[in-house]
Amino acid sequence: MKKPGLVFMLALLLAVPLVQAKDITLSLDQSEYYFKVGEEAVINLKSDNSYKEPINGVLSYTITQSVNQGNFQYSSTNTRSTSLSVKEGKTAVPISFGTSDTPVTLSVGLRFSYNKDEAREVRLEDIKIHFVDDGSKKNNQQNQVSSSSQKASQGQQDPFAQQEQRMQQIMNQMFGSQQRQTPGQRLQNSQLSQDSSALKQQMEKQIQEQQQIKEEFQKQLAQNEEFQKEHNRLVDKGYKLAGADVNPTTNNTGSFKLSYKKPSGEQATLQGQMNGGKLQSLQEDSAESRKQMLSQLEQDRQFSEYKKQLHEQGYAKQNAEFSIGPDNASVQVNYINQNNETAAIRAEIANNTVKKVELMEGKEAKNSYWLVVPLLLLLL
Repeated sequence: MKKPGLVFMLALLLAVPLVQAKDITLSLDQSEYYFKVGEEAVINLKSDNSYKEPINGVLSYTITQSVNQGNFQYSSTNTRSTSLSVKEGKTAVPISFGTSDTPVTLSVGLRFSYNKDEAREVRLEDIKIHFVDDGSKKNNQQNQVSSSSQKASQGQQDPFAQQEQRMQQIMNQMFGSQQRQTPGQRLQNSQLSQDSSALKQQMEKQIQEQQQIKEEFQKQLAQNEEFQKEHNRLVDKGYKLAGADVNPTTNNTGSFKLSYKKPSGEQATLQGQMNGGKLQSLQEDSAESRKQMLSQLEQDRQFSEYKKQLHEQGYAKQNAEFSIGPDNASVQVNYINQNNETAAIRAEIANNTVKKVELMEGKEAKNSYWLVVPLLLLLL
């Protein structure tokens, strides 16, 4: 009777070592990097994410530039931020600090800020990047530096990080996203303004205005009934929002493109235009929508005639190419014969209706061949 109890206790004891604190560790292979003048300074930022999901946050970097020209020395400091998604497990992200036309030393401090149950951050300080005019002065040595995440101190986040994190939180709340793919991983050029304080204030104001417009645009888009319908239809098919790219001109006018992904790896997008809070266009691109477009083509009379004509000429279907835009889509079905001659049927589809179908190459080649015969007779 005691055996089940002992097994239960043993299972508990075995489970204890499996519980580990989840965090993110950032590391660099060197504390100092050397590059020749004119060479792009690229370093690999390594990450170890023990969370079982990608973590979205903001990478902030402070660069202090020291320049020595003869007896004249000066330095300037600038702080910038960019969004960053740290994937699960061990990964590496290449970061570029641009180039320099003159010998210069950059002192770099990196900080990755994110929010997972609480505000956390990872800091890497006192990284040196040297631009030298002589290759013999390059002295790259392995000297790994690393740091793990810890609770962020109150009031230490810069305005750039606060704005970026606020944007990410709004997107997650509106669409239930657990992931956000951000295309920008390259940092700004090392040519820094001497008047860094005034420049930073101007940048902060511009970023705040731009982020406010983006936030309001995203809210308008999320509240649009037509968009909600298409979004929910993709979610019902098993897709999850993976990223969003919005380009507003005002708080309710602009273009957008949202990407989705299934756990199996299938991808889809929703893109379009919104004007004055009303959708001007909305186009879905997914495996299901492409299958539907091909089905519509098969039912089109003109397409069927061209298809029959090509089959009679010995052409066989090769593949289909799709071009999806915010307003319409085009489909090109490619054919090939035993002599490796190609032909294609191209169609435009808008609002789930086949608008235009045309035969390419195959029809033109045939017609041009028959034009040669009377021309030869005329010459004779």
